[in-house]
Amino acid sequence: LYRVLAGELPFAGRTTGEVARAVLAGQRAPLAARAPDLPPEVAAAVERLLEPVPARRWRSAAAFLRALGE
Repeated sequence: LYRVLAGELPFAGRTTGEVARAVLAGQRAPLAARAPDLPPEVAAAVERLLEPVPARRWRSAAAFLRALGE
């Protein structure tokens, strides 16, 4: 979803190892910076999908969809 909205992948790297390091370090540009025309609540909801700590992510697809509908 990040890629669809931003036009690029959230984590960059030339090799699989570089991408893995970026994922583990959380090194990505905020979606709002890549897609400034998005409503802030949509950008925040998508960012939460990419949280490295599972407990911080949406508990279900239904919860995510409810957040988008608010």
